[in-house]
Amino acid sequence: MTNDRADRMREAYKLLEEVCQIIESLIDGHVLERSARETLDKLRDILDSDADPGGIRNMIRALEVDEGTPGWSRPLDSVKNVYRKVL
Repeated sequence: MTNDRADRMREAYKLLEEVCQIIESLIDGHVLERSARETLDKLRDILDSDADPGGIRNMIRALEVDEGTPGWSRPLDSVKNVYRKVL
């Protein structure tokens, strides 16, 4: 299931990359070129930013690793050792 999600996220990445290429090919010399370039920069940040946990690449990495249940959903577990026996 996780691999299916990662595959779907990779497909979304490819589609967004294609959208960026299409927009870039259409905006040269357009009146709104500056605004469109800002939009492209934002889209590329969403695609490739390592700093943004919500970036597409980071989401793909998270799906590939599949660390299981997030720490906030295990309030009695130790964050340092998720395999600690719950008392």
